[in-house]
Formats: sequence, structure tokens, C-alpha cells
Amino acid sequence: MIDNSDAARQLAEITGHAFADDPFNSWVFDTRMAMETVFQAEARHIYLPRGRTEIIDNKAAMMWLQPGTSKDLSLFAGMTLLGRLLRHGGTRTVRRALQAARALRDAFPDEPVTYLYTIAVRPTAQGEGLGGHLMRRFVADCHAAGSAGWLESSNPGNHGFYRSFGFETRDVITIAPGAPPMELMCRPATPSGSPV
Repeated sequence: MIDNSDAARQLAEITGHAFADDPFNSWVFDTRMAMETVFQAEARHIYLPRGRTEIIDNKAAMMWLQPGTSKDLSLFAGMTLLGRLLRHGGTRTVRRALQAARALRDAFPDEPVTYLYTIAVRPTAQGEGLGGHLMRRFVADCHAAGSAGWLESSNPGNHGFYRSFGFETRDVITIAPGAPPMELMCRPATPSGSPV
């Protein structure tokens, strides 16, 4: 059993490795260290204590929240993260990260949703079925809650995978000039007790 700080570090490292070529994250973060700093802080302060996480053999990981769970950092954790982000990414990274956070918060649906923050498989482990395993776990949680599923994706290569699990594009937004488009994807709610 690993403790929260080790789990947060592992979640961040797997996710940072998997997202190294993600269009949106590459635009926001100038370095992988800056990206992993955000993933680690959010894993430690949001997803491990309030949400759900899964790690498979240090190859794949996922972080998500059930309906009604806050995805906001405390003021102290947020200020600490900004300081670390400034150190690892510089002022442009901080500015872009704040722009992205504001835009995604504004685009978040009003209805209760099960929110998939990250699903990540290391490039060396892709093709082993780990992403499908994680996504089935997420869909089962949506089903148990009777809620819609929600995610944001800027990587067109992943959209077919999400669609195969019932996600549909609800909107496409652009955070700022030069930023890659972000697809906002929703999986309609399946009432509890009916087939997934």
C-alpha cells in the first residue's frame, strides 16, 4: 500500500509521461516538470482525498470525481502550486494555466456529472487493454451514480476511443489565440439499474 504523497507522485509521473505530446498540455506547459507539478498537486489535494484514482502496475492511471465533488484547490494549495509552476514553467506557463482553468471552469456543465480528469497509459504500455479497463471502471461509476460522464480532450487521436464508450462532443472551445481546440465530451446518463 502506498501513501498519498507516493500515490500522487506516481499518478503525476504516469500522466505526465502519457500526456507529453498532448496538444493542449503542450501548449499550456513549457516543460513536462511543470505539467507533472500540476498533476501531482491536484492528485494530492483533490483526487486522492475527495475523488477516485486507479493505478495499474505503474503503466496506467486515472483520476475522476463523482457528481457534486468540488475540483477546487484550497487557497493555500493553489498559491503553493502557482509558486511551483512559476519555478518549473515560468510566467507564460502560469498565465496559460490560469487562462485554461478559467475557461474550463466556465465551460463545465451545470448538471451533475461524473468528471474524468485524466486517463493515461504510458506509450510503452499502449495496446495492452489498460485504457479500456480504466474506462470501463469510469463508466461503471457513472452508471452507479446515474449520472452523465464528462471529459475534455484536445487530442483527436483519442476521440474515437471516447466515442466507443458512449461519449459525444457537446462543444469545442478555444482557450486563447494559438491554443489547440478542446473538445468537451459528454456521455449521457444511464439510469441506475438499467444496462450500461
